[in-house]
Amino acid sequence: MKANYHTHTYRCHHATMDPDEAYILAAIEAGFDELAMTDHVPFKETKYPLQFQDRMSYEECDDYLSSIRELKEKYRDKIHILVGFEAEYFPEQEDYLRKLSEKADILINGQHFRDCCCNDYATISQTSEDLLHLGEQYEQAARSGLFSIIAHPDYFMLGRNCWNTDCERLAHKVAALSVTYDIPLEINLGGLKYGLRDYGDKRAYAYPFYEFWEIVSQYPVKAIYGYDAHDPKVLKENWRMDEVNRVLKGLPLHIIDHIEVEEKKYE
Repeated sequence: MKANYHTHTYRCHHATMDPDEAYILAAIEAGFDELAMTDHVPFKETKYPLQFQDRMSYEECDDYLSSIRELKEKYRDKIHILVGFEAEYFPEQEDYLRKLSEKADILINGQHFRDCCCNDYATISQTSEDLLHLGEQYEQAARSGLFSIIAHPDYFMLGRNCWNTDCERLAHKVAALSVTYDIPLEINLGGLKYGLRDYGDKRAYAYPFYEFWEIVSQYPVKAIYGYDAHDPKVLKENWRMDEVNRVLKGLPLHIIDHIEVEEKKYE
């Protein structure tokens, strides 16, 4: 079974302007059996056009849900489509996320921000306290039971220039959480777009980051590939898988190819 549970749309303001249907058609052409549309969850706090440009506006949410549901029905004989969101976990937003999850088949946890709608781990100058806080966020997310996958758990390396003991502790914590709560970790194929970066005496992709996954491989973690597609053609780019496998070569990771999702009944 070929599946992808990390797919965005033009509404996130950092994807191509292709229509939703283009992702479905690309997935079918690429031979996928299952595709989850998981665009960035909107927060009421996000305002346009100045404050925040990296997710759909709150007003676009209903249109997004109805569009993907229509495509799910239209292509049900060719591909299995899931309706969902990629979301950060913030305690003050849990009630909202629970209500939103009632309208979706799947939520995946993509923890980009230290605080709601600000302080991106990719851009802030991370301290030991920041990484400790990120670990606590991952634990809260896993414990909530809202999420089916933890997306790009090594995303924080995009904001760093070295790997240290704080990073090691975080990797151990995330791996242990994955096992305890039986939530797969995503090997993200989208991080390649940032290219190779300097990390001390080595050049590497921010994610997937070898040292992170080396620690994960010491645990019975379920890992799953995610295309993190912001452009339909990404779903057809097999070289991404080849390059990521080269980066992680030799690690005894337990790769799964799909997850079981209990779908919602829509009125």
